[in-house]
Amino acid sequence: MTSAKGVLFRLFLLGGIILSIGIIHKSLPLHHAPAAMLLVQKSFFLPVILASFWFGLRGGLVASCIALLFYPHSMGGMAGGSIGGLEMTSPLFNAGEKADMVLLLLVGCVTGFLRESAMKRQLILEKIAQERDDAFKKLKESVEKIKEQERLAVLGKFSAVIAHEVRNPLYGMLGAVEILEKKIAKEEKSYFCITTLTKEIERLTRLTTQFLEYAKPKPEGENCTLPLRSLIEERVQLLKQESEDISCIIEGDEGKTLRIKGNADALAQLFQNLLLNAKEALKEEEAPIIRIGITEEERMVHIALKDNGNGMGNKERKQLFEPFFTTKKSGSGLGLLIVSQVIHQHGGKIEVESEPGKGSVFHLYFPLLQQEG
Repeated sequence: MTSAKGVLFRLFLLGGIILSIGIIHKSLPLHHAPAAMLLVQKSFFLPVILASFWFGLRGGLVASCIALLFYPHSMGGMAGGSIGGLEMTSPLFNAGEKADMVLLLLVGCVTGFLRESAMKRQLILEKIAQERDDAFKKLKESVEKIKEQERLAVLGKFSAVIAHEVRNPLYGMLGAVEILEKKIAKEEKSYFCITTLTKEIERLTRLTTQFLEYAKPKPEGENCTLPLRSLIEERVQLLKQESEDISCIIEGDEGKTLRIKGNADALAQLFQNLLLNAKEALKEEEAPIIRIGITEEERMVHIALKDNGNGMGNKERKQLFEPFFTTKKSGSGLGLLIVSQVIHQHGGKIEVESEPGKGSVFHLYFPLLQQEG
């Protein structure tokens, strides 16, 4: 597309060319240089063709009409002028000149029409090419998504087997260590080792539980109608009991009319993981704040969970939902992976905005349950 300055430049250029040809055309000594006069006269075709190429049918038509104002010869002072034995004042010469004027008009119209047709075809081809590229991009994303889902499904099954086989012995070990802990005095050096062992076993137990939670198949027959605000409020109350210094504000859907169909336990786990993630990001903040906005957008429930933590860079943001990726010292790297899994199981999607020093925003989208009647 040509800019406004480019259009003005072309208009002034065309006007200057037509005016210059017209001045030269009128100032030539016709009875001494009739051939030069005709050559200049035929030069009017050049700006007409140029206008048609630049501005299409309208440009060619306007340019040809302006050129026609300068095109006719002045009959004064043409006595004795001839070309190839044909007197320039003869009726035959005048008829030829009028035919040239008609031809000039036709050239402007036909060239402009052909140029517009070519431009329309080009736009159609560009649109088809864009649609093809978009379709290819979506197809590529779908293939990648399927591959990722297959990879995660295999990982989930593998993790479930390992976690199940490991967790049971861990419970036995924890029970045995707790018995030893009761028999050893706190003053003894071995007591520190026992308590450390207890903490590590509890950490491994939590980790294996998360593995099993991730590998758990989508619950069937347990979906029900859920007001998302009520579900979020329950999780927020639990967070406030654990961390009273965090200010958590919920905005939107005060009437709790935005509902979705889903599994309450899975969604509760989702919001708990997100809130725990935000809590970890706010550890170093003097005035930690979590804002949760609930709105309706194009038949989707949009939940924006924002914190004023340290934020993260693009590299970390792109790795958020990868298995075992974590920035926490004691994190398993499965919390946000479970969040992503639950959202996709409910037909939704998740997006993340984050910049270092500006906090993070998790955008969740769920299909809105349409109210009957």
